[in-house]
Amino acid sequence: EGGGAYALLPGRDNLVGRTDPVDGIYPQIDLSPHDPGMYVSRRHALIHEQGGQWYVRDNNSTNYTVVGRVRVQPQQEVLVEPGDEIRFGPLIATFQA
Repeated sequence: EGGGAYALLPGRDNLVGRTDPVDGIYPQIDLSPHDPGMYVSRRHALIHEQGGQWYVRDNNSTNYTVVGRVRVQPQQEVLVEPGDEIRFGPLIATFQA
């Protein structure tokens, strides 16, 4: 948000995080260019589709995932709807479907 960037979800399961070539981590949604302070974990969260609905799961990230005003508990899924604000650490995204 504010940066004007957007990302298309390429599949049903989409890892959100930062690229780390040393450890072989290449998330489908790479927030590295938007996170110079490295607040987003390498495997921060998963956005996935199930039964026509989309969910966010926090992967035990260091700086949390928040949907709306609710912090997503590690390894729990939260339903996301179009227009929902999702925070990956300090980065803010708006979910659109």
